[in-house]
Amino acid sequence: MPWGVIGFTFGLIISLFLMWRMRQQLLKKKKEHDLNTFKIGLYENVNDELKTQLGLMMSSLDKLLKTNFKNGKDTQHLLISENTKRLQQQVDQLLAIQKFGTEKLELNKTLANLVEFTEKRVSSFEVLSKSKNIDFVFQTNESECVCLLDYNKFDKILYNLISIAFEHTPDFGRVSLELHIERASLTLKLKDSEIGIQTEHLNKLFNQSTTINLLEKKEDYGLGLTLTKEYVELHKGTIELESKIGEGCCFIVRLPLEYEQTDVKSTILAPSENDIEVSSSIKHNRKTPLILVVEDNDDFRFFLTTSLKENYRIIEASDGQEGFEQAIREQPDLIISDFVMPIMNGNTLCKKLKSDAKTAHIPIILLTAQTEEHYQVQVFESGADQYVSKPLNFEVLESRIRSLLTQRDQLQKAFSKKIAAEPTEVSITSIDEQLVQKALEYVEQHISKTDLSVEELSLALDINRVQLYRKITSLTGKSPSDFIRSVRLKRAAQLLNSSELNISEIAYEVGFLNPKYFSKCFKVEYGISPTTYLNNQRKNT
Repeated sequence: MPWGVIGFTFGLIISLFLMWRMRQQLLKKKKEHDLNTFKIGLYENVNDELKTQLGLMMSSLDKLLKTNFKNGKDTQHLLISENTKRLQQQVDQLLAIQKFGTEKLELNKTLANLVEFTEKRVSSFEVLSKSKNIDFVFQTNESECVCLLDYNKFDKILYNLISIAFEHTPDFGRVSLELHIERASLTLKLKDSEIGIQTEHLNKLFNQSTTINLLEKKEDYGLGLTLTKEYVELHKGTIELESKIGEGCCFIVRLPLEYEQTDVKSTILAPSENDIEVSSSIKHNRKTPLILVVEDNDDFRFFLTTSLKENYRIIEASDGQEGFEQAIREQPDLIISDFVMPIMNGNTLCKKLKSDAKTAHIPIILLTAQTEEHYQVQVFESGADQYVSKPLNFEVLESRIRSLLTQRDQLQKAFSKKIAAEPTEVSITSIDEQLVQKALEYVEQHISKTDLSVEELSLALDINRVQLYRKITSLTGKSPSDFIRSVRLKRAAQLLNSSELNISEIAYEVGFLNPKYFSKCFKVEYGISPTTYLNNQRKNT
């Protein structure tokens, strides 16, 4: 056999072997990626369930504290509340650790007062410091610094380092936090009075699940520090640890600072108790807003409905599909829905409701345990008007509800103004506005029809009478019959301005059987009689 053929055959075999090996490696990587994706999905579901339960505990406890311990001196209940919040932080970190290597971490920088933000996080450890008799001191060289940071991740850096210091500092010890701000950077120093760490262990601390022996006592530092290091480096910063046996530890974090030319001094902190006005009890009637609560967890749904029923009428559903059917049938004023549910999740429910002309006007609040930026994008892309993170802060939810209902009232006024304009000149684009546009056009096309009814209008719009009533009332503040009469009267005003018809002829032209009844309705709408209106127009011209 010629050497050329042998060489070619050998080369072909090598090439096939390398291709096979590369394929096996790709299959292995895909399998690992699929497994990691499955694990993250599993962790996210568990995370959602844990946050739901924690939210129920925290909200119930907050109500208990405000109702029975208004003086704020019940330390045991406050301690339970603070530890529940800390447990929530650990749940978040467990999910974040699982995502390392599979999802790219990104910064979401916003403008806020760094000093005020840090002080608020420090104050959250006040109860714990008192319960352990630890002297916790915070010092800073600036009273204010409005700068750009990813404050969500910066908060986790603060929380992790302070938690580690408290966990490893004995009772009657001391923890100090120093925040030193220069123009281009900040330096954070956290010192504690624990026993210290041997030099040979310092470089191991930032690995996941690191456990070291300190004077025959095992100490775990890994989970929180691993996450902290990732967030610090994401900010292009550094973190180091100084420690001497018998003198404690000192974590040093250095981060670069960015600024924007602005006079704004507001922060991105969650609303404080003083910022949130507590709803007063109101008597339920047909004008009381109707809220649909969609939540698959029975206990959490019970908590939401019982907490809201004092100020609102409530209906409920246990999954997205049932929630969609309830929304179509009942036309609520607002919907509160969980994000993760069986049969139909909150994201799909929101998209269906916002794409249906019968329900597109209804404001929706999604409750989600996921706080990462890409989940927030999903929430708003689905059409949701607001979202509230779990564990639920009930006061924040109440403030969101009031805000959206206020916006709904403003929307009604806006539609009323559009109807008050020349009806045929109104240009409208959204799904809600398109329905009003169709209603306007149909009434105008049949405006001289004296027996034009709500039933006829509902058939023309392909929506049943009950839904039409709720939809038109929600959007314009007028019942369908008042809406029809208002359009007739606006057209009458146009004719009084531009035609040679007398008042009786105009009354018949716009669908009134009785000129006297027309004059009465016109005066109610405009505050003057058609005769006075006509005379005023002639004087002006």
